[in-house]
Amino acid sequence: MNIVKTLLFLFICCYFNNAYAEHVFGANISYEMVSSDANTFTIDLKVSYLVDCFDNSNQGFPVLVYNYNPTSETYTLNTAFYLELNGNTNLDNLEYDCLAVPNNLCTRLLTATQEFTFPISDESYIFVHSSCCRNSANVNIVAPLDNGLTIFEIITPFDQQNLNSSPQFDATTSLTICSNEFTEYELPISDPDGDSLAISLCQLEFMGQGNQHAPPYPPLLFQESEGYSFENPLGPTGTIEIDESGQFMEILGSQQGQYALAVCVEEYRDGVLLGTTKLELQIVVLDCLNVQANASTDFTDPDGTEVIVLCRENQIQLSNNSFPTSIITSQLWTIENENNTFTFDEWEPLVTFPEPGEYTGTLVVSSIFECPDTMHMKFRVNPTLEIDFEIDSLECESNEVSFFDRTNSGVGIAEHLYVIEEDSFFTSSPLVNFPSVGFYDIQYSIIDAFGCEDEMTATHYHDPFSANLKIEMPDDTTSCMGKFFSPNFNVEDFDTWIFEDQPWTSEILIMEPQYVTIIAEKNGCFSSKTFFVEPVKCESKLYMPNVFSPNEDGFNDVIGPVGDDFEIISFTIFDRWGNQVFGANSNNMFWDGKLKGKAVDPGIYPYRIEYQETNLGSVLVESGTVTLVR
Repeated sequence: MNIVKTLLFLFICCYFNNAYAEHVFGANISYEMVSSDANTFTIDLKVSYLVDCFDNSNQGFPVLVYNYNPTSETYTLNTAFYLELNGNTNLDNLEYDCLAVPNNLCTRLLTATQEFTFPISDESYIFVHSSCCRNSANVNIVAPLDNGLTIFEIITPFDQQNLNSSPQFDATTSLTICSNEFTEYELPISDPDGDSLAISLCQLEFMGQGNQHAPPYPPLLFQESEGYSFENPLGPTGTIEIDESGQFMEILGSQQGQYALAVCVEEYRDGVLLGTTKLELQIVVLDCLNVQANASTDFTDPDGTEVIVLCRENQIQLSNNSFPTSIITSQLWTIENENNTFTFDEWEPLVTFPEPGEYTGTLVVSSIFECPDTMHMKFRVNPTLEIDFEIDSLECESNEVSFFDRTNSGVGIAEHLYVIEEDSFFTSSPLVNFPSVGFYDIQYSIIDAFGCEDEMTATHYHDPFSANLKIEMPDDTTSCMGKFFSPNFNVEDFDTWIFEDQPWTSEILIMEPQYVTIIAEKNGCFSSKTFFVEPVKCESKLYMPNVFSPNEDGFNDVIGPVGDDFEIISFTIFDRWGNQVFGANSNNMFWDGKLKGKAVDPGIYPYRIEYQETNLGSVLVESGTVTLVR
């Protein structure tokens, strides 16, 4: 039996060292008597844990049971077991007008309850559960991650013989409160036997060093140099008092933070102390002052949205004017469009927009102490805005000249204005009639769809020269995929012409749909034409079988050209002496092996096909032989 206990003890100790790291807020162990006989008693043992909601553990709780001999003051390991988790509840927060509890402060109550039977003894039973580690955010205790917690319940010989149950803890709310606001918290503590309860603050314990889990347990160290102690867990500027009835805990926290504390429940019957149950809790104090999200913008839309406009740039250092800064502990900028989403947690981030367009944005300022506030924004970004225009270079015998807007802009242009002497033109490409030869100053200004403005001034010399020439060709055409393309236009009207992008060649290879511009010149006057070229597969798919058997069996009885993308001009078959035995017409494109209704002899017959490609219109000739078998 001693060997079994030793192995069990080592197993439980090893397990304890890995349980619930960094998530524990508090804990409690209690029991209710179920029944007894002359030799045994049966209890429902319950372990409760307060953890944050990021603890996704579904494991239960290991428990060690010791016997305590008051005469020798010694502890002996009796047994060990594992309580399976059977309760998992998110606790509600106390209600405040301006208490915005962050997600990472959500509290869960984990419980494990199981029935056990033990022999009645003249020694006390001590039920112990230890765990590592406490919540790392606790500010009032020393090294919370290095110091686990220990909870225990004692069942004395009196309890065993009189079926006495311990006080019970049934939490439904989390102790998350506003700073500098008086809070009255109703303690969820009751006694199944109706015994009197005296409730007070008391010392916390931790599990000790290494595998030390046997009583007694060392006290948890508070940050005494900063004024914290188990009697005053909220420090020198905070207070906790339990009223005389023991039903309410009156709390006033002045400093933000998370605080560990222990509540001891003494159980009395007829003035006699029966035992003490300890409950470990955590109080979270938040500053519940309001904050205001605010940032510098260019103007406010009619719908109330703040707008920032970026003209000729794609980068901005955002200006955060949120207040009061003393209580803001976090800020989150979110900027997005249909293709991109960016988030920044800096106070004033440097934002680079990858493409022009309109973005929506929010600035959320908050802390763990107060109500968050959100500001909604729009970002209108046009980094590519660059104003430009050109004048039709063909000014020949006509004083009416075409202007063309060549502004580079990622968004549309809302307004155009050309000013030439005393004339104004409010279109992107006006026709301007210059009255005479000479120099003209041209002022051009634009406003894009986002309100960005740009302007330029240019000088134009108007000097009409020769005939009004025009490149004549369709606005779109096709080119054979993989073959060089040469435009088909009225080249005879010009002296020279070039491709705008490839002036060194008269043929270009078009591999994908694109716009092409040609520039033609005559006597120093130039004309340009931009047209769309779409490459297509031009090869016709003509196939001529080389053998057939016209025996009227319904299979391979006729022969002729088949395929796609061609039109037959002529199809002729000859005998070996060169006499025509078949000539195609619109009603009959296939030869059935007959001449004037009579079957010809088997043999080899030459053929000639003249056809036109559908896509390019090229006329091609194909010849060969076919074999007639019977």
